[in-house]
Amino acid sequence: MNERGSIKWTSLMLPEHIQELKQLRQRHYDVNQPILSEDQQEEIQRKVREAYESTAPVTVEYYENKRIHSVSGTIDKVNLTMR
Repeated sequence: MNERGSIKWTSLMLPEHIQELKQLRQRHYDVNQPILSEDQQEEIQRKVREAYESTAPVTVEYYENKRIHSVSGTIDKVNLTMR
């Protein structure tokens, strides 16, 4: 017997149900915004300063749109006024 998996069932579902399932799947991966203590913020600032001064490659993780994102590279400029 050849199973078609979810393709088999989507033809029997209303478009509204399919959309709701997609949204439910997306919400499953939502992350609450982390709250950093003052010590953690100071540690991050120290590490950023060290990476900037040494031009060492870094990986930065940041929170945006209910997800944790990651970017790698070197720090060319630091904007202290941006929040």
